[in-house]
Amino acid sequence: MAIYNIIYKASDDKDYLWNGSSFDLLKEENEKLFFSGKSYNEDEMAEALLKSYKAAKESFPADTDIRLEPMEILVNDKDTEGGHRHHMTS
Repeated sequence: MAIYNIIYKASDDKDYLWNGSSFDLLKEENEKLFFSGKSYNEDEMAEALLKSYKAAKESFPADTDIRLEPMEILVNDKDTEGGHRHHMTS
């Protein structure tokens, strides 16, 4: 099963990671932050996107074109090398 983080794509070309209650700025030099966000499986995405959309409207009121993107993260299992374990981001 795929596991996702939610990324807010700001109008100033900055990306923010949804942590379940607010957004953290993603910096290129700190890619590990990408995996510290709140993670969701496919069944949880609709509700998570709605919640993060409402928070984005409050956090970024000047943005008239809110763009949220589910980003799949690699999850270790017996068949893959690398990636991250789902339980580390809950």
